[in-house]
Amino acid sequence: MLDTQFKDFYLQIAEQTRLDLAKQKMLLPPEHIEELCLAYARPRRSLREALSKNQNSFIAVLQKSFPAEGVVIEEFDHLETARSLAALKGAAALAAVTEKHFYDGNPTMLTGVTHLVNLPIIRWDFIIDDYQLKQSLLWGADAVRLLVGLLDQFELEKLCRKAQELGLEIVAQVSNMAELQRVLSLDSILVLALSAESFELLSEMRSSIPEEYTFMVTADRLSAEDLKKLNCCNLLFESSKCYPPARLQQYLSNIFAQI
Repeated sequence: MLDTQFKDFYLQIAEQTRLDLAKQKMLLPPEHIEELCLAYARPRRSLREALSKNQNSFIAVLQKSFPAEGVVIEEFDHLETARSLAALKGAAALAAVTEKHFYDGNPTMLTGVTHLVNLPIIRWDFIIDDYQLKQSLLWGADAVRLLVGLLDQFELEKLCRKAQELGLEIVAQVSNMAELQRVLSLDSILVLALSAESFELLSEMRSSIPEEYTFMVTADRLSAEDLKKLNCCNLLFESSKCYPPARLQQYLSNIFAQI
């Protein structure tokens, strides 16, 4: 399970998500949401292709609140922020948090952004049920993040199969070697997101990834020297360091000039 100081927090979110899903399924039953997915189907934008196009690329997570940091961006225009982030050099994709209770998100973080920018959009939520995959498709996501530590192996395999059936790419976020090995044992080739609590663990995970896998590393706390050692040019930003976008651009310029 989750090897992180935020384990209890994530489990609390998962429990709240189950309560929300029970209500959402009553309002829009699973069979009806599948019909809507078919009716509003559109071509998907490939995350793996986007990450392989650029020598140096990044993904920023679009969110208003950062509970782990105690930061809330009061005047948050998600459309303008998405437009600004997408315009930065090296932008490969954007991720969006729609979770409302802890992150102040909502579905428009996806529905509005996916039609605004010509980049793959990842639903960066706490996915525990295949109903959320159908929601993601309906809301315009091209990919979904699966927090591996939040799922047992049966749940992980089930969600991966369903996502592939729906044409959604998967970002498997792992925080330790056990989670990485669980993902590598799957039949599917996924995009990996490495988020470890130490550089040493991050380096160990990096060295265990087969060549055919596309991966990114959470770069919020890494130096250019760290990234050079990891031989990784796909960067993930999950913290308030992304904001304002001009601040991120300056940081990226310094980092990419050195790796």
